[in-house]
Amino acid sequence: MKKYSLLSLLGIFSMLFLSSCLKDKNVDNRVYGVDGSDDSRIVEIAGDKTYKSFAFDFQNLAISPTIFELRLASNELPTSDVTVTLSLAKSQAMITAYNTANGTSFVPLPPAIGTVPLTYVIPAGQRSVAVKINTNSINFDPSTIYALGFEIASVSDPSFKISGNFKSILVSFSAKNRFDGNYQMIFKTSGWAAYGISDNLTGTWPSNADGTSIFMITSSGTSVDLFDDWGFGTYIQPAFTAGNAGATGFGATSPRFIFDLATNKLVNVINTTPPDARNRAFALNPAFTDSRFDPATRTIYARYIMTQIGRPIQTIDAEFRYVSARP
Repeated sequence: MKKYSLLSLLGIFSMLFLSSCLKDKNVDNRVYGVDGSDDSRIVEIAGDKTYKSFAFDFQNLAISPTIFELRLASNELPTSDVTVTLSLAKSQAMITAYNTANGTSFVPLPPAIGTVPLTYVIPAGQRSVAVKINTNSINFDPSTIYALGFEIASVSDPSFKISGNFKSILVSFSAKNRFDGNYQMIFKTSGWAAYGISDNLTGTWPSNADGTSIFMITSSGTSVDLFDDWGFGTYIQPAFTAGNAGATGFGATSPRFIFDLATNKLVNVINTTPPDARNRAFALNPAFTDSRFDPATRTIYARYIMTQIGRPIQTIDAEFRYVSARP
């Protein structure tokens, strides 16, 4: 089945926009810097990415993880300390450009919840130094993705030049709870056969193993929102047409799953989309009491219903099988 994710397409275009048009494979592989010579002396942001993302566990713990490295691209190691200074002067512009290109809504990381030192010393005889963020993700708003845009501003040793191609990077930060992840959804619906919706047939979403499926995205310490990354690229309740003939989704729906942290039971399902004339709403199916998160397998079992004015109840029996951490 064709994938319709505009976010994915825009992401590809943004990487083309943000990355340089280098043709030299040795430059692409970071064998040497922009000069392309063996004796170049370059200070750069290590790696070949202009964007990196971090999703921290939503817990009360002070952490200082490495977010990228500053590196000296030179055959000879420095004989004295080299001080490299970063700048956040272009951070807002970088965030705005990324949001525009990718349809995201990153916001600047407030200093009150996370700080990154801007001055680093690469010791004599060393080639690189780690850039770290000091933070505690319990202070994050889990529904928000924060970001900072860094650029190398200066280097103390005049014999080193600032890279023209690897001098800046955008880094995003978010918090994730235990239910967050990339899942495959196996489910069946019943009640809306008269409206062309599959009835009592189990289907798998996605039907192909392309590595993208259902994202459960942290919305609070106890809840996740269902994001379909395969068929629609948005928050929506997926479904199949009659006989599981094709993929579809219910408009004006965006399921949120709410758990009890002490028991891992699923205690509620709600619709976060403002109601339209149909007034579609979600709720747990009262006929069952086994909706839950299994921490051993990271599987979510959810039995819930969808209601709409003028229609019978649509039941949804779903099993969300954990595939991987959410990208």
